Order: sequence, then C-alpha cells, then structure tokens
Amino acid sequence: MVDSVAILGGQGQLAFELQCLLAPDSGRSLSILGREDLDVTNAAQVDAVLSGIHPQIVINCAAQTQVDVAESTSENTFAINATGAGHVGRWCAANRARLVYISTDHVFGQSIDRAHARPWRETDQPQPVSVYARSKLAGEQATLEACPQSIVVRTCGLYGERPAKGKGNFVQTMLRLAQQRPVLKVVDDQWCTPSSAQDVAQAICSLLDDPEPFEPTTSLTSRIWHITNTGSTTWAQLAREIFSLQGLTTEVTPITTAEFNAPAHRPGYSVLDTSRFTQRYGELPGWKEALATYLQRLQRSE
Repeated sequence: MVDSVAILGGQGQLAFELQCLLAPDSGRSLSILGREDLDVTNAAQVDAVLSGIHPQIVINCAAQTQVDVAESTSENTFAINATGAGHVGRWCAANRARLVYISTDHVFGQSIDRAHARPWRETDQPQPVSVYARSKLAGEQATLEACPQSIVVRTCGLYGERPAKGKGNFVQTMLRLAQQRPVLKVVDDQWCTPSSAQDVAQAICSLLDDPEPFEPTTSLTSRIWHITNTGSTTWAQLAREIFSLQGLTTEVTPITTAEFNAPAHRPGYSVLDTSRFTQRYGELPGWKEALATYLQRLQRSE
C-alpha cells in the first residue's frame, strides 16, 4: 500500500478527480499542491516542499494548458511544462519516488488523411505543431530522462466536475453558450476522444496499484501510456451530443479549423490507441457513455 501521494497542479480537474479517488483510502497520506503551494519552475522550492512531505508517489498535473495563450507566452509555458517537469523528475529520482507526468494528445499534430488514419500508438513519433504541444513533449522527455521510476500518461479532451482554473472545459462551455445563443459554430474537422477526468483518474489509480509500470527500463516509450475513453468524434459532433442529452434545441453549425482561426495550431487527428492499457487493466467506457454519466453528475451537484 502506498503511504504518501503528492498531486501537483492541485487546482485542475484531473487533480480534483484523483483527490476524490485517493482521499478515502485510509492507507494513504495525500498532499494536494496548487501553484501557491509549489512553483515547479523553482528548483529550490521543489526540493524544499517535496522533501518536507517526502511522498512515495508524485502525480505531476502542474501545467500551463491554455493552448492559445501559450503561443504568446512560450518562455513561461516551457518553464512550467518542461523545465518544471525536470525539477520534479530529479527530486523523484534522488528520493526514489514514483512519478506520473500528465501529457496530451496534442503531441501528435502532424497532418494526416483521416481516411487512412489509425489511432496513435505510444511508439509513434510525435510531431507537435504548437508551443503548448512542444512544451508538453519536452516535459515528457525531461520526466522520463530524469527519473527511472517515472511514467507518462497521455490523455485527451478532459472534462471534469471542477473545470480547469482559467480554462474551463468544453462541455460546460457549450452548456453556458447554449443559454446565450440559439446557434453555435463549432469546429468539425478535428478528430479526438473527449474523456471524462473521473474515468482517466480511475485508470491512473490502476497504474498506481501496479508496481510493474514504474520499473526502470531503457525503453522510454514503454513508460508511456495512452489513456482515454473509447471511440472518436469531432468537437461539433460532441456539442450535438451534449445538447441532445440535455434536451436543448441549440443548433450546431459545423466550421473548419481554418474558419475558426485560433492563434495556435490544433491536431486534425489525435485519437490515441489505448489498447496497451486496455489489455492489462480493462477498457474505459465509450465517450458517449462517459459524457452521459458526467452530465448526470453535474445535474446532481446543482
């Protein structure tokens, strides 16, 4: 049984779900560290704070995740997502702590013909096309190289009961906009797998309960795990499903990525192949089922 777990980036939606799952376990001591508690860009502070609580497992959710903002704040984005990840990794290595670094489907940004597409495997070569994506890939590499007992979890399109601070999540944004406008324009040429933060958190807990993924190995890609709900969709199709489940009459007008014209490039196809995780731990629910469950949770919490 793990005695001590520290979750960095404690104000995010995945961190919240991890806290809900790990806190009831009386055998665990749980520390939740937000940015006001720990600035991962400060190596001395990382050493001091983590040495003060000495966790046996660190889950690094600390990140700058605002994709468009990252384009104009690249230095700060890399400091948090990459350099900070290295600081955490080196502390974990020196103190023999296991480490989980949370990453993103955005590392696969290369153009692809969807007619011939297949979900991205852990062994596929990333080609990030935004500052955010490049910083997260650098964070993966810094983590894996610094700490032999580390793993990377790539996930996609997270939504949770507590939206990410300063960002929100797509589902709650659509519900809010549906109250303001009868028609919404939503991108329909980006394919991914929107994923429940609760489901992803449960999957991460499965990894935490299994020491084998954290055993040191010379193969860095064998320490990368793809974890999402199953299936794939576009943001426009997801919006339609949200409105259908909620009985809303809001219409969705599909637009292209070029028409949306966001500052940062997004992947056209970033569906992750989760078969490696599924074969060992079991399959997560389909994205439609997960969405329905999430919306029911939201209604109960109102």
